Amino acid sequence: MAKKKDASKPPVRKAHSLAHIEALRSRRTSTIDRSMTQPSRFTCVNIAVAAVVLLIAMAVSFAYSMGEFRSIKEFNMQGSRILTGIYGAEDFEIVDDIMFISSDYRDFLKLELGKPLEQRIAETTKQGCIYTASLADLKRARDDPTVQGSDVYRPLNTIGFTQPDFHPHGLGVFKAENGSFVIMVVNHRRDGEFVEVFRLDGPDSTDLIFKTSLRHPEFVALNDVSPVNEFEFYTTNWFKNKPDTLKGVYEIAAKKPVSNAMFCRYSAANAANIACKFAARNVAMANGIRVVNESAVAYIGTLEETLVLSQIKRDSTLNPISIYRTDSFCDNVELSPTGTLIFGCHPKILTFLRHASAHTPAPLQVMEVDPSTNDPPRLLLSSAGTSAFSASSGATVYGDLLLVGTVHSDGILLAKYPPPTSSKES
Repeated sequence: MAKKKDASKPPVRKAHSLAHIEALRSRRTSTIDRSMTQPSRFTCVNIAVAAVVLLIAMAVSFAYSMGEFRSIKEFNMQGSRILTGIYGAEDFEIVDDIMFISSDYRDFLKLELGKPLEQRIAETTKQGCIYTASLADLKRARDDPTVQGSDVYRPLNTIGFTQPDFHPHGLGVFKAENGSFVIMVVNHRRDGEFVEVFRLDGPDSTDLIFKTSLRHPEFVALNDVSPVNEFEFYTTNWFKNKPDTLKGVYEIAAKKPVSNAMFCRYSAANAANIACKFAARNVAMANGIRVVNESAVAYIGTLEETLVLSQIKRDSTLNPISIYRTDSFCDNVELSPTGTLIFGCHPKILTFLRHASAHTPAPLQVMEVDPSTNDPPRLLLSSAGTSAFSASSGATVYGDLLLVGTVHSDGILLAKYPPPTSSKES
């Protein structure tokens, strides 16, 4: 009789050899490894698409932070006139109804890696000039189209200045007790950055008499200068590193707060004995600067989009007391005869950099701040820019006359100064 199987016991499987088991394990592991080390074509495409999207998002974010998507509307351009005959009127100041103007061909200042700034200056054939103009003549030129630039602008002859390079940038004027004008101007030379000091003996004189050249180890990339008196001044370094280096370009791209404003004093007997100290540090592109009065200084933080009004401390350093948001990348600041601060701005900084390199159109804005109030900046003029006039670097006011200068255009824009009750920001 056949013996019944015990159903409670599991079936006996045929035993495999140890070598067979190891072979199966190795085959399974090899299959897993291949699946992990050989991603599918679909996965590669996903990674590539994600990388492209990320790069596009970063580029859009960067362009947005540089103002490239701002809408710029025309405001207060109607009835304005460009009085040509002076190229690159980048900075100016009004003293005794006379406008002192810094003029130059500044193509050497464009961002260009690989060629030092000093070399580009040495290769430049065109030189700059300081001009004066009567504000009464400028106002007449705005209202009378027959008045030409040659009727208004007066070039000053530099007497005693023997350097091969004269490339005025920022400019400041102080009236001495004897009635003469002390003119300080930032000069970019092949042998470095300097503040040149001149004397003009009267408003009708055309002889700009050279007094001295001032240099200091901390003069790295000077932009503007504003005298306190004949022997003291404030000046700005708009870069910590040379603008023709990768570190300099990175300062712009990252909006690094590493530039500064300085206070300097020199001796009349020995100009080489110049003492400077940092008056303001950690500024994202310190640009225009103006002494407002004996106790206050205003300066521009271009990449911070701010105008900073500061109190002059006893040690001549600057203590910020009011910070005005400009929502534009502003350049030079001027003190108007009525005590307000007027400044020209570049709403789109990347467009301005293209303009500086290729002279393509770039938008411009002009704003005003009343330092006696906490009111935000007031828009005085705005334009998308044209091939004839772009990129305002500075502006000032005389009565109902608004004057606007540029870095790379021919002429000064003469417009109407809008009364506060009628100005509306676009």
